[in-house]
Amino acid sequence: MDTGFLIIAWIVSGVIGLVLGAIVDKLGAGFFLGLFLGPIGWIIVFLLPRDEQTKVGNAESTPIPSATSTLKSNRPERDLDSDAYKIWLGKQYSITKNDLFDKYECDEKLFATLDEALIYAHDLEVQNSALEKPAAIDYELVEAKIKEKEERRKLENQIWQDPVFLSFFVMAVIGIFWVVIP
Repeated sequence: MDTGFLIIAWIVSGVIGLVLGAIVDKLGAGFFLGLFLGPIGWIIVFLLPRDEQTKVGNAESTPIPSATSTLKSNRPERDLDSDAYKIWLGKQYSITKNDLFDKYECDEKLFATLDEALIYAHDLEVQNSALEKPAAIDYELVEAKIKEKEERRKLENQIWQDPVFLSFFVMAVIGIFWVVIP
C-alpha cells in the first residue's frame, strides 16, 4: 500500500475522532483515540463519561438549602469514619471528581484520593467551627461563579464546534502532510 494514503487515513481518522469528541465534550480524547485506534477509538469516545451527566447528577443530588442555613445545619457528629459525616462534607464543601485531572476537587484544590479531600474539608469545618460564627453560604455568589466557569468553558470549546473552523483545520492538516510527505 501507499504510505501517503495510510498517513492521510490516519489523520482523517483522528479528525473524525476530534469531531465525535466535540459532540461529547472530549475533544482531545476524541482526537487521540481516533488517531491511534481508528473506528474502535470512535466507539470508545462515546463510552466516555459526559460532563453534563456528572453536573446534572450533582445538581440533583445536592439540594440548595435556604439562604438562612449555615454550615452547622444538619451536621452529623464530626467523625471521618461515619458515612453520614463524609456525605455531609461532600455536599457542604462541594467535593467532586474532576475527570480532566482524574483527581478530587475541593475548594479549588486537587487531591489524589477522596480521603485526602475529605480530610481537607474536615479541617475546614473544624476551622469554621473554631471561629464560633456560623458562616452563611452566599448562594448567589456560588451560582455566579458556576455560571462564569460554564461560560468560560463554552467560549474555549466554541471554536472547535464551529464546522467552518473544523473544515479549514482538516484541510490545513491534510495539506501540510500532502506537502511534507511526497
